[in-house]
Amino acid sequence: MAVPASRPEPSLADGLLDELAALERTPEDDRWPGAVWPSPRAFEDARAFVRRLPDAAIPAPDIGLADDGEVNFLWKADGVHIDLGFYGTGDYSFFARGRDGRELDGENVPAAAGLRSEVVALFAD
Repeated sequence: MAVPASRPEPSLADGLLDELAALERTPEDDRWPGAVWPSPRAFEDARAFVRRLPDAAIPAPDIGLADDGEVNFLWKADGVHIDLGFYGTGDYSFFARGRDGRELDGENVPAAAGLRSEVVALFAD
């Protein structure tokens, strides 16, 4: 009897890219009235960022959309809090707090650069 081939588990990036695609495809009728919908560039910046995430080093963030056109990533895990957003400008801004209370923030970080190493390190501390 042949053993069925197992499928590899989807990577962190694969799952997040699927989630972004589903959000981007939200039908016009299901969007918030009066809100600014994120631009295609905001979604592309978020995808470029996701492709650079270190798979094993961090948990998956919650992805949401703000009514001002932001694609938002939120991590709240094991005492680490990171709030990060894309507006379609090619970069992102973020605020982070580690378990020890250390705070980091940044503006105009290139989306394709991924998550800064000092922010990733918050999950290991």
